[in-house]
Amino acid sequence: QARAAEAAQAAAELRRQVKAEKDERAKGVKQLAQLQSQLQRETRAREAAEAALNDVKTRVTDMGRDLQAAERMVKAADAEKKGLEAKLQRAQDDALRAKSAAARDQTVKREEDGGWRQEQARLEGQVRRLERQKVELIGAFRKQLKLIDVLRRQRAHVEAARALAFTEEEFLRTLDWAKDA
Repeated sequence: QARAAEAAQAAAELRRQVKAEKDERAKGVKQLAQLQSQLQRETRAREAAEAALNDVKTRVTDMGRDLQAAERMVKAADAEKKGLEAKLQRAQDDALRAKSAAARDQTVKREEDGGWRQEQARLEGQVRRLERQKVELIGAFRKQLKLIDVLRRQRAHVEAARALAFTEEEFLRTLDWAKDA
């Protein structure tokens, strides 16, 4: 009986051990499932990180190309800017030369205009003087026409008076003859 009790005890112990091992195995399976799930998540995360890394590498490569293109454009823009600055400088120099030439021309024109204006003023004075003379001559001509008209009338009167004088003389002679006769 002692053996049976020992065997029962050993069996109970074995059952406890089996149960503990089952529990342990269940925990291990559960832990394994959790670890596999975590491994899958980690694998997916790693794959996503690798995809993101590949995407970043692609973007870095594209950005490197864009940077090189931008640097070439900057160099071209700098060269164009230098060319434009040179053109601008030449244009400014031309403008300064044209401005000074225009100032010289304006000075010469002012001097010529001064002489021209003096000549114009002299000629305008002469025109006014000639117009006054013309008005005076027209007035004198009209007076002469009136005088000529008056002289014609006077001549007509003188001729009429002479005719009358002859007639009167003849009349007196006739009267004298009449007295004498």
